[in-house]
Amino acid sequence: SGVIRMAAFLRNVLLALALTSGSGLDAAAADNDAALFPWGAVGRVTFTTGGYCSGVLVTPSLVLTAAHCLYYPAGRDWYPVQAVGFSAGRLGDAPQLQAKAVDYRTSAAFDPNDKTQVKNMTYDWGLITLDRPLGEEVGYFGVANLERDGFAALRERATGFVRAGYNSVNLKSAALDWSCAVDGFFQDWELIQ
Repeated sequence: SGVIRMAAFLRNVLLALALTSGSGLDAAAADNDAALFPWGAVGRVTFTTGGYCSGVLVTPSLVLTAAHCLYYPAGRDWYPVQAVGFSAGRLGDAPQLQAKAVDYRTSAAFDPNDKTQVKNMTYDWGLITLDRPLGEEVGYFGVANLERDGFAALRERATGFVRAGYNSVNLKSAALDWSCAVDGFFQDWELIQ
């Protein structure tokens, strides 16, 4: 179902990256060139307590991730900023670049204790400010306001979408889903499924 697909998308966080004709991206790029764009801009949000989530550079020093990743359930509170970091372009056990968080923001409307309501998922985002601009070395994706008409035009131009992120199966490098189905906006909420 669309709700389950969306939950999986947000759990892995990252991004539906539009692949247009002639982009030159291939399946081997994530394993062979983790330091090069776009794969270097995909990384892990890390915590001093252990564990990680996926994140993506959207400016040279700003990472987009899921808000639920920044919530520490054992402590029943948000992670302190000093406990958060980011590893860009990870390949194997060695990240290409690392930085520490100096600040982060989440939606005030997100309820970390309510993971069952679809509407809550629309607020499940976090932006982490890094102590150095890793994106100047590995690239970054940027941010755009994608309205319904713009999304329809993107779907017409794109040859496909890929979802990239770190999961519990592939711990060493970004896992890629080359058959990611991005159907459109979910009901009345500004959420792509």
